[in-house]
Amino acid sequence: MKSAPELPAILGGLAIRPEGPPTWPIADTELQSALVDALRAGTWGWYDGPHTAQLEALLCKWFASSAAFLCASGTCAVEVAMKAAGVGPGDEVILSAYDYEPTFVSIHALQAKPVLIDPHPESPIVTADAIAEAITPQTRAVVVSHLHGSIAPIPEIIERLHNRRITIIEDAAQCLGGSVAGQKLGSMGDFSILSFGGSKLISAGRGGAILVRDSAAAQRVRLALRRGIQKIAPMSELQAIAVLAQWNALAEHTAARFEAVAHLHAGLTGCESLKPLPVPVNATPGYYKLGLRYDSSKFGISRERFCQAMRAEGFALDPGFRALHVGRSASRFRASRGLQSAAMWGESLVVLHHPILLQGIPAMDQMLAAVRKLEYHAERLRDVADGKANPETTRHG
Repeated sequence: MKSAPELPAILGGLAIRPEGPPTWPIADTELQSALVDALRAGTWGWYDGPHTAQLEALLCKWFASSAAFLCASGTCAVEVAMKAAGVGPGDEVILSAYDYEPTFVSIHALQAKPVLIDPHPESPIVTADAIAEAITPQTRAVVVSHLHGSIAPIPEIIERLHNRRITIIEDAAQCLGGSVAGQKLGSMGDFSILSFGGSKLISAGRGGAILVRDSAAAQRVRLALRRGIQKIAPMSELQAIAVLAQWNALAEHTAARFEAVAHLHAGLTGCESLKPLPVPVNATPGYYKLGLRYDSSKFGISRERFCQAMRAEGFALDPGFRALHVGRSASRFRASRGLQSAAMWGESLVVLHHPILLQGIPAMDQMLAAVRKLEYHAERLRDVADGKANPETTRHG
């Protein structure tokens, strides 16, 4: 007979991972060596050092782009790409109503209007049909994001928009290293966006990149990133050195994360309260924030309480994005049809930060054990959250 699981840490029990979530970026001898070499050579402080050019060349080759431009952040990259696509006052930009909020705000910064479409009900990504239905004569661009391990159908979207003068901006900030059907995520849009922010799969603290397929578009990006002879919002030489030093490990890390997630997904088979998002059979996602669909009615505690309890167990699990239309005036956007799926994803997704995935199958078994522990004690967790029980008394059963 199996014994009852230890009390959850949030109720006074022992945490499954008392050391907490892994830190990020990880201590990396190759990165440390590259930074020390740059300090010794003095190149780290150059305006236009050799490493920024080297990184742009690497990105062009890796993603089969005609040009790559480094900049200060992924958000900056999105806005510059839209500007280079001709987005301006009176234009419309289509994006999912479940997406990263700064993209929505960047559209307003260009005095254009966001057009929110409902994502797929089984995965928090846009569909080609929803995009096609939202198009008007004012549509200038569509932002398509790969989110939480889900992969947007870029080839289908390209086919549906064929012969229309609508720019496809592929936001690959969350999926560096991923691929589908042999194509790298970030290699398919008219413009593609990368991020090297502090928590990203390759981190430079800050930084981003714009990948361009067309030489004329590349010139527009080049001009948008300059004020005369001065670059605006550049990535530094030191940041480029940091990215280059981590690049060789990307393929290995992507494979390790994929193996860990596959094990976690298998362990969640049959779990009705916490479900994996679907992964195409021909895809290797680049997992940054791993999405899981949480059902509070079946688990027995709210999503926020579940995330608090999982964090107490040592796992960096948080609620996903809030749907973009929630809490905003209807004058700030145009909605194409209903946004029920976006609202559902905004209320049900939880996301696991990626560093723990590199600790492999043992760490995933720990997470599964934590989920089972919380599930067993869900009633106590709910009663304490509702003020019906004292957390001190739960320590003694």
